[in-house]
Amino acid sequence: MEETLRALEDLVKEGKIRHYGIGHLPKERVLTYLDKGNVFTIMAELSAVARDALTEILPLCTEERPYIIAFSVTGRGILTGKITENTTFSKGDIRNFDPLFQRERFKSALRIQKQLEKMGEKYGKSSVQMGINWVLSHKEVMTALIGPSKIEHLEENLGSCGWRIDEEDLNVLQKLFEDEEKLLKKANVQLVKEIISTPVTDSGRAFSDLIYAIETAITMSLADENELVAVFKEIYKMKDDLSSEKLEKYRKVLSELITLD
Repeated sequence: MEETLRALEDLVKEGKIRHYGIGHLPKERVLTYLDKGNVFTIMAELSAVARDALTEILPLCTEERPYIIAFSVTGRGILTGKITENTTFSKGDIRNFDPLFQRERFKSALRIQKQLEKMGEKYGKSSVQMGINWVLSHKEVMTALIGPSKIEHLEENLGSCGWRIDEEDLNVLQKLFEDEEKLLKKANVQLVKEIISTPVTDSGRAFSDLIYAIETAITMSLADENELVAVFKEIYKMKDDLSSEKLEKYRKVLSELITLD
């Protein structure tokens, strides 16, 4: 890290770059970079359905710097309203096992999309435009990254700029997110308990469930993050060659690592 920062600071001094930033790092590592360098931006995932950065990363920003570059602002497509519980993704699509598209988190995300769609009627905006505008409403956010694959998607995304959700509706959304967090926390504790205590019978289902349990346990601080990440890396290696026996072994490992009492 120190070597990287020295190189970046030298590039700034030499006039070869104006600023540098960091991205997609855990809070502890971000804090170290901020302490040792002159970080201008932090790239972080932020959307109406993935809000961890609100409490983990945005509080690290000051009026001067760093600023947030938000990514996955449409919830990897959930906020478009075109993804439902019956949607199937092509083989190799990460959303087949991305925790955001699984179990209780997916149900919560779909509820939020519907509420944004309903509120959007007041503004003449779509749910995805409401979601992007909500991201941009945070003073710490410098810009929101989008990834449209079609001209009409680009045009829709651009329609989220040049206006603001009013304060009253921002408060309504805040209450919605708080209520969803409470529901999700309660449901996830029970779900993780079920996942790590139920022997593996369906390797495909177990693969996504174990990943879901790992991310949930990290988010809720139910176990040591480094140990969970190590297990995730081992499980992820199996994504193209799933084995019930091996997944069962890792289920037992997680049952020992994760504390739910």
